[in-house]
Amino acid sequence: MKLDDLFFREVLDNLYEGVYFVDRDHTILYWNKGAERLTGYSSTEVMGVPCWNQLLMHVDTNGSGLCLNGCPLHKSMKDGVLSEDDLYLRHKNGHRVPVRMRILPVRSTDGNVIGAIEILSDNSEKMHSLETIEDLQRKVFLDPLTGLANRRYINTGLPARFDEMSR
Repeated sequence: MKLDDLFFREVLDNLYEGVYFVDRDHTILYWNKGAERLTGYSSTEVMGVPCWNQLLMHVDTNGSGLCLNGCPLHKSMKDGVLSEDDLYLRHKNGHRVPVRMRILPVRSTDGNVIGAIEILSDNSEKMHSLETIEDLQRKVFLDPLTGLANRRYINTGLPARFDEMSR
């Protein structure tokens, strides 16, 4: 049985994760339905458009923009190494979407990097869990009126700091 391009396109289009391919110039060559769902952009809106034109506006967890400075896609194509990171992208409607991003450089038969595949997984549940943990820690360790450390924080935090200092 020979599998053709149509079969692979159908498989990729029906993945839950967002998948897109770019060439060496970061021009988007393929955009699956998962990417449409995560970003709000249809494939017709992004095909042939360079991803660095602030389309998705990738930002790190500190809110620093990555597209024009520190682009993980560019770095991965330059060094030829697979990379992954948690970051945010901008949805077409303007809100931030937390994603787990994995980048795989694509090589020609002679071994040169000719583009990359970016896989985006919805990271909303993980980010919500981390925010809940931080909120609970604040409630457990900080006085609600003053916002200062309470006795529980001092009892658990000071011994850890003293151990840290002695090391």
